[in-house]
Amino acid sequence: GGEKKMALRKLGALWKKSDKHGKDYLAGQLDLGVLGKVQIAVFQTTEKQNEQSPDATIHMFEED
Repeated sequence: GGEKKMALRKLGALWKKSDKHGKDYLAGQLDLGVLGKVQIAVFQTTEKQNEQSPDATIHMFEED
């Protein structure tokens, strides 16, 4: 059997937060190695358009 084993490597951590409207999301930091660290937020999809719609989306914070 040529089944490939995949190892898990920790990239960061997320914490549960709430926005000003009381909607929960996850926020934290990913360590992308040579690309540096990025601050991200993960939002659950509230209304899926169809079965192919994602359950959550990932957003990166950018400096203004």
